[in-house]
Amino acid sequence: MTFNSLLRRIHTHHTDSPADKMNTPQRRPTWSRKFSGDDLSKKCVCYIRSTHNVSVEPRDVIENQKQEPIATERIERNPWKTEQRIVIRRTSLKSNATSATAAEHPDEDEDDSCPASNDVLYHCTIPFDHMTWDRMTGNVRQIRIYEQPLSYAISGIFIHQMSCGLSSKNKRSDADHQPLRILLTNGRFPVSLDIARQFKNAGHKVYCVDPLGYPICKFSRASVASAQVPAPHDDSRAYVRAVKEMIRIWKIDLIIPIHEEIFYLADSDEPDILARLFAPPFHLLLRLHHKFEFSKLTQDIGLDVPEAHLCTSMDDVLQIPMDRYPDGIALKPVFGRASTGVHHLHPGQPIPKNIPISPSNPQIAQEWLVGDRYCSYSIVRGGQVEATGCYPVLDTIDGSSSVFFQQKFHPPVYEYIQRFVSALPPFSGQIAFDFIETADGIFPIECNPRATSGLHLWSQTPYLARAITGTLPKEEIERPIRPPRKMLGRESHFQVAAGMLMWEHKNASFKVWLSHMRRLVFTRDVIWKWTDPMPTIAQPFLLTNYYHACRKQGMQLPKLFQQQLIWEPIGEDLDRVNQILMGDKVVDGEEELEEVLGVLDEPQAEEQEMVQVEDIEGSTLGRPSI
Repeated sequence: MTFNSLLRRIHTHHTDSPADKMNTPQRRPTWSRKFSGDDLSKKCVCYIRSTHNVSVEPRDVIENQKQEPIATERIERNPWKTEQRIVIRRTSLKSNATSATAAEHPDEDEDDSCPASNDVLYHCTIPFDHMTWDRMTGNVRQIRIYEQPLSYAISGIFIHQMSCGLSSKNKRSDADHQPLRILLTNGRFPVSLDIARQFKNAGHKVYCVDPLGYPICKFSRASVASAQVPAPHDDSRAYVRAVKEMIRIWKIDLIIPIHEEIFYLADSDEPDILARLFAPPFHLLLRLHHKFEFSKLTQDIGLDVPEAHLCTSMDDVLQIPMDRYPDGIALKPVFGRASTGVHHLHPGQPIPKNIPISPSNPQIAQEWLVGDRYCSYSIVRGGQVEATGCYPVLDTIDGSSSVFFQQKFHPPVYEYIQRFVSALPPFSGQIAFDFIETADGIFPIECNPRATSGLHLWSQTPYLARAITGTLPKEEIERPIRPPRKMLGRESHFQVAAGMLMWEHKNASFKVWLSHMRRLVFTRDVIWKWTDPMPTIAQPFLLTNYYHACRKQGMQLPKLFQQQLIWEPIGEDLDRVNQILMGDKVVDGEEELEEVLGVLDEPQAEEQEMVQVEDIEGSTLGRPSI
């Protein structure tokens, strides 16, 4: 049902009689303040049926809306007030009646921001609990009014959904864009479920593939369909063939990689996959994912990074000058993830002999830093950072996997990400960092060029989905967008409740334990949703099955979840990866790696040209250009 048809239906049920219209006087409101008029980007677009004191019929309003929308004064939330008086009027201010009206009210200034009396449609006082606030701008998004008595004939005021605070002329809703068919490369993680819901909120259709027969997304209304495919860790070619087949069956427009299956897809030679994959080229993925290569890349750019050494044997570890690192070093695989395989080596203490280090399993010895930990998650399109979220590491399962997420705008993190991305060749995809802030500054520990838990910061909003699909407004919005700090007056923070129950509480003080319990009780769960309850209902049964598999295979739950999806090159694959990293191999018949990555030693331009993102409308494929 269109909005105009809704208004006409309301009009048929609540139409004032002709006699009432003739006897109804026109009332001029008492203006608490005047319309600014010069800042239309901060105004809401309103639609109103009719009121008892207005003789304008709804049909006239609809016809007028086709030419000029109806606007209202910007509504600002005042913590000291519980209600807001608003005046709804037509935007047509070029009326001869304005000067005559101003003469009748000499106490008011003469400007076009005060409309004539016949332009006023309705004025009323609105309680704040009837307002829905825009999560990005803090402005009013919707007003719901159901007043008594019914003699006022008020059916409601509908404020058109704002697109990040744009004006009515430039504002674009998700309905203006062609819905995309989006494929998630797995549906087992809370991240998968959350981003599926975000895409659904933005008007897209979501499909998922997973080696598990019953991933959590299978029970969600956000997923149109799901399919079981071979595990990429066990049979990468069969996995790629299955994904290609699902693209054909479901007519997929865009592929969103969730975990390390991104490497299997980016390394494939399937044009149908590469053209739809929202990820950087394979050679750039390697440099970002390889911990030591990422450290070298960051140094070449000129950014701060912890000291690191590449070790392929125990002799390399023994040659590290431990006295330079009073807090020790972290020894971990270059292709590792989270805290898997991490050894904290202290100065003056013996090194464990059972560390699996070899040329086929290289390790990075990284300076151990002590400070505040932060994680970030960003969306990049065409080399421009479209969205960035940042949260401190508070509650974790294994010391590194966060299960509590609260947005924090930390300028050093945002500046670091902007400088890093601007130094790389233009690409489109996801990029996430782990940071540690010390007294000397902020240092990146590692980079994850894929989806991470940071996307939970945008939970229950469509803005991250718009950033990924390139449907963010091109003008009048600051890049990168940030997650909302508050939602409906409450602090915007989320948790994975099942993970919070498995919180790592070793050596936790009573104060820390109490803070954790407070967050557990009063924080929204990313799994639970009133309109989509089945994932939560199915969660106990799924966890029981997962724990049974953990006992059977002798694995912890995080490792079991990732085992089928991890990417660890060995043998010939590792040799090929090393050749690509050394720049001796031509990538996909294009330029050599060093030419593709560019000369990082050259000074970067102070101002980077804004990359225009192609609109989905008019595209022959019905999808954005990746």
